[in-house]
Amino acid sequence: MIEHAGTCPTIRIQRENETSQAGLRRLRSARAALPIPTREEEEHGGFLGYNQKGMDVAKGALKGILNLKFDSGPCQADFAALSKAADKTIDANAIDAWANEILNSGTLYDGDTSNTTWSVANFGGTQKYGSSPPPSWTVGAEFVTNNVLALSQATGSAIWVKSGAWQSFAADYAQGTLIHEIIHKFGVNDGQMAGALVVSLAAGSEVMSRKLRDDCVRQ
Repeated sequence: MIEHAGTCPTIRIQRENETSQAGLRRLRSARAALPIPTREEEEHGGFLGYNQKGMDVAKGALKGILNLKFDSGPCQADFAALSKAADKTIDANAIDAWANEILNSGTLYDGDTSNTTWSVANFGGTQKYGSSPPPSWTVGAEFVTNNVLALSQATGSAIWVKSGAWQSFAADYAQGTLIHEIIHKFGVNDGQMAGALVVSLAAGSEVMSRKLRDDCVRQ
């Protein structure tokens, strides 16, 4: 679920009449107003926190999933293998049901700003603390500390996304990522999903999102 976020935002600086003293003063003032990212923000690919455009991309992707047919040969093969791994039926109807539930219940959230307490029952182990996170550990802490891209609640409909990164996502990749997260709701972990999709986790779990994008969204 880890992917580097986009580049830091900038403001447009008007450079008119820079050669004059007044122009230089205006330029220096504008530069001084630029927000300076912290070391942590630079390490995680940009400014942290809530981004409305990224949330809109994620919500649009959920709506887009409802228009997918999931009827290509590769997608059907993926669903058959995933159903076997889950010992549950994973098909177009099951994916659509979850997408509808998330949209109707309003359980799509920004990860960086979430104060939801981390629960191993809900989310599994953390990257830093494994199955024994401190009581104060939150979804937001996990996102910010490990640059998590998306997270699915195993025991409910909630999905969290790193909205700052999602603002630059193509619609098809966003859909593939959300299909990936929805599949976790059937009890399939990343290792099982990678095995079913015949991909390696060496390049990160986003490889499964790309596989689902290619097989089920672009087909």
